[in-house]
Amino acid sequence: MDDLDKILAYFHELINDKVRAYEAQEAMTHYKIEYPTVKDLIKTLDLDIVDSGWFGIPGMCGGFAYKLLYKNDKYILKTSNWSRVNAGSEQDHDITAEGIIQISGYGMGIKK
Repeated sequence: MDDLDKILAYFHELINDKVRAYEAQEAMTHYKIEYPTVKDLIKTLDLDIVDSGWFGIPGMCGGFAYKLLYKNDKYILKTSNWSRVNAGSEQDHDITAEGIIQISGYGMGIKK
């Protein structure tokens, strides 16, 4: 598995964690999710730094903004997620081939 595939797998894991948390709080019910692909991530490489891809999650009233960067011979996926129905839910993460690092929001930490 190459680095982009690993990053994508971690991104899907992060999305699933967020969906499970909202379902456990009964803030939403699960919907069929059409996950972002490696192609979707690569499209954001060419966007201006202030622009990003968007992955909305039905029922969450929010989702994930994401931007793939290539720095120092390494890919980094920057993500920011929130929900309009859950104040204070905003979290930012950096995802690399090594894992997920939460850089802001509640419960900051590293997940591999």
